[in-house]
Amino acid sequence: MAVLLAVGLSLLGAAGLFTTVWLAARGRTDRVRLASSALWSVVMLLLAYRAGDWLAVPGAVWALGVAATAAALCLAAPHWRDLPLTAGRRWWRWTAAAFSAAAALAAVLLVT
Repeated sequence: MAVLLAVGLSLLGAAGLFTTVWLAARGRTDRVRLASSALWSVVMLLLAYRAGDWLAVPGAVWALGVAATAAALCLAAPHWRDLPLTAGRRWWRWTAAAFSAAAALAAVLLVT
């Protein structure tokens, strides 16, 4: 179970960030969502590192997750200036981002 958790978490955050970058390339997202997705991608890597059974999982899995997250962040950077700060209802986007950041902080505090 810990092996699946380590592999899944190390790649899941990058997959979510790649999806957000794909939306950003088409102008269908905003900076707040992109920043939230980037935060969760890094948090997922931390969770994978802390929760994974790294004696059973090859270190290349961790490196693959880090490389995929770094690649997604590099792909997100050129779209940053073209995106609006918020799209849709401004109060809702900021509230959702605040709750997302609080949940990310709670997840990090739980595993450290």
